[in-house]
Amino acid sequence: MAANVSEIDLVLLKWRLKASHSLLVVSSLAYLPVLLLALSGQLPWAPPTAVVAGCGAYAVLLVVTLIRSANHAVRVWVALGAGYVLSVVGAYSVPDGPLVRSMPIVLPILALVLVGPRSGRAAMAVSAGVLLLAPLFDAYQGPRRLPLAGLPMLGMMVGVMTVLDAFQRFLVQALVSERKAARERDDEISRRRRLEGELAGAADEERRRLGHDLHDGVCQQMTGALLRCQALERTLARGGAVASAELAALSGLLEASIDDAQAVAQGLNPLRPEPEALAHALHAAVRQVQRTGLVRCEYRTSGDVRVYDPQVAQHLYRIAQEALSNAVRHARATRIEVELRGRPDDVVVLVTDDGIGLPVAPGGDGMGLRTMAYRAQALGARLRLGSSAPNGASVECVLARERCAKAPAIVDPTGGATRYAP
Repeated sequence: MAANVSEIDLVLLKWRLKASHSLLVVSSLAYLPVLLLALSGQLPWAPPTAVVAGCGAYAVLLVVTLIRSANHAVRVWVALGAGYVLSVVGAYSVPDGPLVRSMPIVLPILALVLVGPRSGRAAMAVSAGVLLLAPLFDAYQGPRRLPLAGLPMLGMMVGVMTVLDAFQRFLVQALVSERKAARERDDEISRRRRLEGELAGAADEERRRLGHDLHDGVCQQMTGALLRCQALERTLARGGAVASAELAALSGLLEASIDDAQAVAQGLNPLRPEPEALAHALHAAVRQVQRTGLVRCEYRTSGDVRVYDPQVAQHLYRIAQEALSNAVRHARATRIEVELRGRPDDVVVLVTDDGIGLPVAPGGDGMGLRTMAYRAQALGARLRLGSSAPNGASVECVLARERCAKAPAIVDPTGGATRYAP
């Protein structure tokens, strides 16, 4: 927040420098004809004292206008001081003139806008003194006004300054919030672009792995089957007999090829387009881990776990799959539990293990964690990464039920838990 405030202060200072110089230039040009008319005697209501004070104030205004290298606050306050001199002289020379009526109210506003709240309050105090003393100056020319006749203008000035001060604070806070939100949006866009690039790289790597699997598995087995078919063809062309063992070997190669192709297809799209597909796919993933014999893996479901949107089910499955893969490959876990829980308002996917914990803190450089966070954000789900007792890690994804149901979800009234045997 401090950095945002400093940035806003810098922007505001640049604007104040430009605005104050523009005001000084415009004021110097605007007051020049009035001063010339007063010097030529064309303004009968302006006594000699006011004309002399006006010439002095204009000279000061002209100097601070020309010296742009001077301190910004000093330039503004010198100009304000010249204005207050005119106010005091006007209060004595022309008690009902425009200088007394307008200058004490205008100057605090200029101080607030061009310098800041403290200068505005200081100028308001000076203006209050001028407004309260103006009737006393008028008393030298006859007791026509009460000493407190300036109170109405003083009240108006205080009210205007209070509103402007509050409005300026509101604007600064709004600018700070807007800059902070813009920076967060930029960071989020950069993070998403970086993650999208990493996902694209991961997709390329997955395609290369798939190509290797097809080349080293299915293609090699099909090549072997083709060679056996050619050998059988040559045997039959010579009029020889084909042994049943040869046909059995060829059949075995074809069956292995079909199994490998199905495994590849299952890896590309593990979920079928049905509401129960997520539960079945997670059960299959747990069974696959269990078959390795390295980790004890258990799977549980409870409540209504149907997900009617296939895309939502796909994201939830990939989050659980990534958490399961991290537990197997990095956490050195001996026990993993995968739970799919249906509650009245949401669906929860929970993966816990007894390993060494998460390899990378949330928001770190671990691509698996960033991928899970990206998928959860795309779903509008809450992803919680933490520790499980007594040790290990837990990954929990909580998704509102209305986001995963294309059809009305029916909650199981019993709420009974089902345990799937590995």
